[in-house]
Amino acid sequence: MKPENAKQLAPDMDLTYVALEAASELLPASKRYRLVVHPLRIRYANQVCGLHADVLASNPLSPGIEIVADEMLTDLDEWRLEAGGEVFWSPGA
Repeated sequence: MKPENAKQLAPDMDLTYVALEAASELLPASKRYRLVVHPLRIRYANQVCGLHADVLASNPLSPGIEIVADEMLTDLDEWRLEAGGEVFWSPGA
C-alpha cells in the first residue's frame, strides 16, 4: 500500500540497482537509506544491494542501504526507499 505523501516515478519500477539510484535522487541526501521489501524478497534485495557494496568498497563516502522486511506490504514486488523522513514507493512493474 502506498504510504501517504510518498514520491513515485512513472512508469512504476521493479527493484533494480538503476531504480534505487532513481529513487535516491528524489529523496534528500543521506548517509544511510532504508530499503523496505516484502519478506520473500529479502534475498533478491540483498543481491541488488550487493552491486552497491562494490561501490561502497571503492568510495567510503557512498551511502549505505539497510534492508528491512515488512509483512504489511500487500504485493510481492512492492518496495520503498526511505531517507531523511521522506519516502519513495513503487508497486513494482
